[in-house]
Amino acid sequence: MATATLTADRRDHVSRYAVRALDKADALGVIPTPLDQVASGLGLAPAGNLFDDDVPPELAARLKRLCGKVRGALWTRDRKILLDRGQELPEARFAHGHEIGHGGLPWHSRAYSGDGGRTLDPDSAAELEAEASAFGADLVFNMGTFTNQAHSGNLGLASPLKLAPVYQASLHASIRRYVEDSPRPCALLILGRDLVVREGKPALAVQQGMESASFKERYGPVSQCFPDDLRIDQWSFVHDAYEIVHGTPDSPITQGEVTAPTNRGRIRLRYEVFFNSYRCFVLLIPPA
Repeated sequence: MATATLTADRRDHVSRYAVRALDKADALGVIPTPLDQVASGLGLAPAGNLFDDDVPPELAARLKRLCGKVRGALWTRDRKILLDRGQELPEARFAHGHEIGHGGLPWHSRAYSGDGGRTLDPDSAAELEAEASAFGADLVFNMGTFTNQAHSGNLGLASPLKLAPVYQASLHASIRRYVEDSPRPCALLILGRDLVVREGKPALAVQQGMESASFKERYGPVSQCFPDDLRIDQWSFVHDAYEIVHGTPDSPITQGEVTAPTNRGRIRLRYEVFFNSYRCFVLLIPPA
C-alpha cells in the first residue's frame, strides 16, 4: 500500500477529534493515557483478542490470509477493536490508538463500511491509515503533554528516552514525536544498521528524515542536507553510529559535531546518536 504524509492542516483537523475524545473520557493529562476509557467514551466496545475463537467469521477469514501482518482491527459493524495480544506493550498501545482513530474519526466509518475498504483506491486508503496513526499518536502522547514535558529542559535524546516508558510508548515513536513537535529547531535522521555501498565505500542508508517546523523554515528539509547513503569515512556521526552498532559504547548516547549544507549555507550542527537494536537515531541540533 502507498504511504501518505498528512499536511499540517489535515493533521490539525485530526488532532481536534483526538483532543475531544480525550476530553470526553476525562483523560486529558492522565499518563499513561487510559485507552480503554477513551474508546468507551467513543462508543467502542472493550478491545478483544484478534485471534480468539469468537472473532466474527468474516473477519477471521480475512485475518487468516494476513496472519502475522495485522496488529489490530476494527470491526465497524459491532464497533469492536481487536488486538494482537502477542505484541509488546508499546506496539499494542499504538495499534489500539490507531484502531480507536478509525472508530473516532467519523468519515472513516463511512469510508470502510460495506466491504471493509476493498473498493478504496490506494491513495485514499493510505491517507485514512495515516490519519488513524496520527490520532493514535495524539492519544498515546496525550496531545501536547508529552511535548511540554520533553521540551522543558535542554534539547537532547535523553528526554524522550526517559519519558518513553512513562507514556508506555516505543523509543522510536517517542524520538519521532520529540522532533516533529519540537518548538525549537532540530532534525532527525534514522539510519539502517546494515552496511550499503556508496561510491565503492561502506555507508549507512538514511531510512527516514524529519524535522521540526522551525528547522524546516530556517534550514530546509533535512533530507535535502544529506545524501540517501552516508559514507562512514565522510560523516562523523555515521562513523559513530557504525561503532555503536558493532561495539559496546560507554554511553547509550554518543555526541559530536558535524558541518552540513543547508538553505543558509554550511552550518555546524551538534549531534547525538542512539541505537535501539534496530535503527540508529541521529538528532541534529543547530546553533542557538
